[in-house]
Formats: sequence, C-alpha cells, structure tokens
Amino acid sequence: MSSRIVAMLGYAQREVPDGADGLFSLMHSGDQPRVQRPLEAALAPDNPLYDEQFRMRCMDGQWR
Repeated sequence: MSSRIVAMLGYAQREVPDGADGLFSLMHSGDQPRVQRPLEAALAPDNPLYDEQFRMRCMDGQWR
C-alpha cells in the first residue's frame, strides 16, 4: 500500500504487509468478498480501471 494511505490510517509503513496482503489485512472482512473479484479483474492487462469503496481499520481501531 502507498505510504500516504498507511499514514492516513495511523500506521508506520513497517507495520503493514506489502501489496494485497496489507490491503486485505486492514480491510473490513464484510467488504473483502465484494472487493476481491473486481480488484483481480482490474489487475488484468486489458482492464486498467478500478473504482471501489471499502472500510479500512485505522490504528486506533476505528473503521473508515
């Protein structure tokens, strides 16, 4: 994840795993099934767009 997003959530970069693992480790479990398939499709070479909203857990335990 980008260092800016990590900082906005209140974490240090070293506290969040890299890549999709970091994203899904902080994502609300209720949002994961809905987000995963479109995200995988967006990673395909012929589909460069991805627009989705989901909740992320902040360092203080709140969901944003």
